[in-house]
Amino acid sequence: ITVDPPQQFSVDVYRIGHYGGDGASKITTSPRLSGIVQPPPLAADRTVSCHHWWMSWRLQIPSYWSVGAYVAVLTTADGYRSHIPFTVRHDHPADLLLLLPDITWQAYNLYPEDG
Repeated sequence: ITVDPPQQFSVDVYRIGHYGGDGASKITTSPRLSGIVQPPPLAADRTVSCHHWWMSWRLQIPSYWSVGAYVAVLTTADGYRSHIPFTVRHDHPADLLLLLPDITWQAYNLYPEDG
C-alpha cells in the first residue's frame, strides 16, 4: 500500500451479502497502520509489479470464514478510501461459480493518478 502524503490508515473487511438490506457485514478491522509513500511500481512490457513494496499488513483468512465475495476498505486518517475486492473459496470443487470482473476493475484503477 502506498499512502501519499504519508499518514495512518486502517483496513475494514466486509463480506458482501444481503444481511437484511445492509449489503455487507463487517468481519474484521486492522489496527491503525503506518502508511508510507512506496517507490514506483516496476513496469515490464505491459505488466506492473509492486512486489518490492514494504508489506503494510497481512490478512490471514481463518478457516471459519464463509465462502463468498469480500471487500477490504482502506481508509486514511484524512478520510480517503480505496477498495480491494477478493474471494474466499473452499479447497474442493463446488456446484456454483462466483465470477468477479477483475479485468474491469483494473481498467478503472486510477493508480498512479490517485496517489
